[in-house]
Amino acid sequence: HKRMFSAIDITRKHDAVTDDSERAALSKRMLSQEAALLALRQDTQAFTAKLCHDLKAPLRAMGVFSEALAEDYADVLDDTGREYLGYITDGAQSMSRMVDALQVYNRLGAAPLSFAMESLEDVVATVAAGLAPEIKATGARIDIEKPLGDALINRIFVSVQREHLKG
Repeated sequence: HKRMFSAIDITRKHDAVTDDSERAALSKRMLSQEAALLALRQDTQAFTAKLCHDLKAPLRAMGVFSEALAEDYADVLDDTGREYLGYITDGAQSMSRMVDALQVYNRLGAAPLSFAMESLEDVVATVAAGLAPEIKATGARIDIEKPLGDALINRIFVSVQREHLKG
C-alpha cells in the first residue's frame, strides 16, 4: 500500500509545484517509477506464464495415470484405494482449473486497459452469459432486476474502498 500512495503523492506534488526545475525533477522521478513498475509487471507476467506452463505437464500426467489406474486396476483396488484415487483425480482437476484461471488473469494483466462508458445492465448481462455453462451445470438461476443504477454502483465502490482501507 505504501508504494501506491508514494506514486499518488508524487503526482499531487507535481501538480502543485510551480518551480520548473522542481517540476522537471518530479516528472523524471514519475517516469522512472512508471518504467520500473512496467518492468516489474512484465517480469511478473513472464514468470507466471512459465509457472503455468511448467505446472501443466505434471497435472496432465497425474490425470492420465490416475485415469489409467481407474480403468486398468479398478477391480484390484478396494474401496479405500478407489477413494484415494478419486482424491488424486479431483485434486489434479482442481489444480488444473486454478492454473487455467491464473493464465487468464495473467493475460488480462498484459492487455492494455481501455475505458469506455457502458450500461451496467449490459455488463451484468454479458457476465451472466459468459457464466451460462456453469450456471446451467449447477442448476443456479440469476435474476437481474432492472434498472441497475447509481445506488448499486455506489454500494460496490463503497465496499471495494472499505476492503482496501482494511488491508
